[in-house]
Amino acid sequence: MGLSSCREWTGSAWEDGNDIEASLGSMAISGTRDDCIYFGGYEDTVGVAAYVNRTQVHNGSSWNTPSSDMTRAQSGGGSGTSSTNAILPCGSTVGSNDATNQILDGTSWADGSDVGTNRTEYGSAGSSTDLIITSGVGFSASDEINTAEKLDGTTWSSITAVGIYTRYAASWGDGADFYTTVGGIQYNSPYGSPTAHVVNRTPKHWDGSAWSNDTDTPTAGGTSGGKYNLNRNGATTGNSGTQGAMVCLGYNYTAADTHGQQTSNFEATW
Repeated sequence: MGLSSCREWTGSAWEDGNDIEASLGSMAISGTRDDCIYFGGYEDTVGVAAYVNRTQVHNGSSWNTPSSDMTRAQSGGGSGTSSTNAILPCGSTVGSNDATNQILDGTSWADGSDVGTNRTEYGSAGSSTDLIITSGVGFSASDEINTAEKLDGTTWSSITAVGIYTRYAASWGDGADFYTTVGGIQYNSPYGSPTAHVVNRTPKHWDGSAWSNDTDTPTAGGTSGGKYNLNRNGATTGNSGTQGAMVCLGYNYTAADTHGQQTSNFEATW
């Protein structure tokens, strides 16, 4: 289920912000509180159920629509550094899955080169010229994958696999030299049987040449401590930056829960 409400963090407290135009889920965000854009996603406003190609820009006090629409309706990932630099590498779209990335460079969206492995619900961080994507659901595999790729502006290339099979992870970083991903869930099977669902609690950090483990997320909100469908913010530019991050909300999975998930007002900082 998507939402149209907006909450803003002032540095010391959460405040209500202006609502976005519709009830959306799985959209991507790039930028800061005063220079932000969201793009794509899935709309589930009453009477509507569809992928969207719309964008809206936040100027610090209100959401506006000066930015051009994406080239196609799509959701499943995305990143960027400002309201004029954003990228959605691949993901779910109407009637199919699309491996062609969409790039906002200045004022308009255009198609870029295809990713090596078409996926959705993946982790991503960086800019339209320096991006990393990890894990997610591989369309050819029809299941979670653990591979990783980077974009140098024009060409995608594979890097060492992140090692965790997961979807709905939170990720942040600058791209090829700094990237962290945490959370997400590996379903294993639709009902967690015979192998139980696995929720990732240990962050994986990429330093440009190798992966390492970071400090585990706290256990508050669930016995396992792992969360998925997390929101994230890294440093001062959306999910890009190297100076720290905060992740919040999301679901935690416990075997005792009938539906395998429960909401959690979870926050962690790095």
